[in-house]
Amino acid sequence: MALGAMTNRAVLLLTSLLFIAVAGRPAPVTAPSTGRLKVTLLDTIGRLVPNIPITIEGNGTRHTFLSNGDIAHDFELPAGLYRITSQEDAGGYYFPFKRAPFQIVSGNTTSINVTPALRILAIGTVLKKKDLIEMAPEPKYQSLAVPHSANPELSLLVQYDHRRERGDSIQYTDHARPFSGVMVSYDGLTICADKVTIAKSLLRVRAEGNVIVEDGKQRVQAKRKVLEFRNGVPVILD
Repeated sequence: MALGAMTNRAVLLLTSLLFIAVAGRPAPVTAPSTGRLKVTLLDTIGRLVPNIPITIEGNGTRHTFLSNGDIAHDFELPAGLYRITSQEDAGGYYFPFKRAPFQIVSGNTTSINVTPALRILAIGTVLKKKDLIEMAPEPKYQSLAVPHSANPELSLLVQYDHRRERGDSIQYTDHARPFSGVMVSYDGLTICADKVTIAKSLLRVRAEGNVIVEDGKQRVQAKRKVLEFRNGVPVILD
């Protein structure tokens, strides 16, 4: 037999053995793609709110817990889209709550501050020692699509009491009481104000009167803030 033929047979045998060895190995295990979520319940002046039933849901994952008045709640979650809702608290002081959906990004920490709507505005006592309880109207919600958003499910959600539409603008107002107001949420961003006007064509948001803008990392208070969505990303103009 020629030396070349023997060499070819040896190469084929070695290649076959290597193929069998590689094929027999288990597939490499890929680490799950996860991020962290920190949730804190705050009222509109930044105080922690305890004992509110909260649900976090998305990607086949569901967590339900009671808010703690001392710490943020910390979760490790698969990357993807999630929603936070609340049920009425046991004392009946707050309405059930919802905010816009938000993203958990692999390797990142997302901080969400939840601000529930107050149901009882004031409790007083009249001359005959009968308690007088002033109740807030139940908030309404409107969802607005954000053009050019990286994820079409990342809608803008407005929580309000009164709505008035004028041409290209929608004006949202509340009942002008403490611890209440219009709330706008988008992904990790939250804006609370006495009045919010949204220009539909530009999706420009103008918040006025006792304005709070926060993204879970910083909290800014002002009398007026204007932001605009550019390519699906909110940009503060003023």
